[in-house]
Amino acid sequence: MRVVIKQFLVGLRRYLRHCAIASYDFKRFRLYSAYRRVDSLGKLLPLIHWDVHIIEKGLALEHPRPFFGVNVFGRVRRHLEAFANMGGRTDTAEVQSMLCVLKEYVEFNERHLADCPLGKIPAIYDEAKGYIEKLPNVTSEKLGGTKCFSRHELTALGRGDWRTLSQSRYSIRHFSGEPVPMEHIREIISLARKAPSVCNRQGPRLAVLTNREKIREILLLQGGAGGFSDKAAVLFVICGDLNAYSLVHERNQVFVDAGFFSMGLLLGFHYMGYGACTLHWFHGKQHDEKLRQLLPLPMQWTVCNLIVGGCLPETLRVPIGHRKEVDDIALFID
Repeated sequence: MRVVIKQFLVGLRRYLRHCAIASYDFKRFRLYSAYRRVDSLGKLLPLIHWDVHIIEKGLALEHPRPFFGVNVFGRVRRHLEAFANMGGRTDTAEVQSMLCVLKEYVEFNERHLADCPLGKIPAIYDEAKGYIEKLPNVTSEKLGGTKCFSRHELTALGRGDWRTLSQSRYSIRHFSGEPVPMEHIREIISLARKAPSVCNRQGPRLAVLTNREKIREILLLQGGAGGFSDKAAVLFVICGDLNAYSLVHERNQVFVDAGFFSMGLLLGFHYMGYGACTLHWFHGKQHDEKLRQLLPLPMQWTVCNLIVGGCLPETLRVPIGHRKEVDDIALFID
């Protein structure tokens, strides 16, 4: 009886500790994230980034539709106005990179005005365009938008030294539609095995799909691959095996390890001469259950993100995806 009581008390202490830690995480997220209210530049700027990214990746598709994302374009304009009213500076490289994206979007649509029936140009587009065009350019460098590569150029960069390999990787959403040989898929996975994991417990797992119909079905559920899912040749569903973790303090470690592993896979795709794009999986219970109806994933596997890949076409556009400066992300402490 004493043994049973002792085991119960040990389990209860662990449970209460887990609840306390989860509550701490919940309170911090509730206090400092932007999901409740956007009351600072630090919260507003990432929201603008999010919307600008939608436009930038759309411009990098094989066949973008004229005026795609026009409602997003209008929302960016409103957020930029709020940003300026809150004292935000538009002359920084970060904001200038976003203006480059928006102005490329305007140029793209202006080239397709003839394809738009008379009077069908969205009013929201003209309003946002007028505001965006008034914002000053302080650099002639193209910090955002898209750039063109040939398949030969990207393949050569992927076989360069570490700096060249890492700095020439882009999220690619334009594929040729050809299949990726299984031996190459296995090599990409093999290259990623050197990714670090907590105490070398090697918790990351993945489901590998090459069936086009199944890939389209899962990407439709994910919701962020419109415009390029039909030609994707391989889909990785990146997971973490919860069996590899044993402490309540490791509740988020599954995502950390999966992130390291995902980066290894992305660089593996690039090194092997293929294109790839990582996709979020910030969904809840309903999507998780639907995915598990489509795939025979073990219940102890937590889905973390997806990676879609395929063969490069002869020429393609990629989003530049401007990065913050070192001093914007690093806190140097004496």
